[in-house]
Amino acid sequence: MPVVNKMQPALRKRLYNSAGSTDYLQADQMQKIFLNVVNEDLLPEVAKITQPTLLIWGQNDTETPIKYANLMLNLLTNGQLVVMPDAGHFVHIEAWDWVTVELDKFLS
Repeated sequence: MPVVNKMQPALRKRLYNSAGSTDYLQADQMQKIFLNVVNEDLLPEVAKITQPTLLIWGQNDTETPIKYANLMLNLLTNGQLVVMPDAGHFVHIEAWDWVTVELDKFLS
């Protein structure tokens, strides 16, 4: 399997790039820490939040799909969810103007 072993890094990089995991690739020596952070399940902690909470989500988020927003919303005592139809995981960058309007409405 020497050929497969030589090809593995390139194939892994190609897979991660196609799956949208460029953050992982850019983490370099911190990839193990990155994986630990993104794989930690903090959902049980959400139920402990009692302050009014606004969840802002991109409808097209493939890294953290909308189903997770709904799971959190169901656990929050006082939560609200707003969804930007044409945004993905980085809704705060893709739709900054919309995000600021939603934040202003929530904080008013």
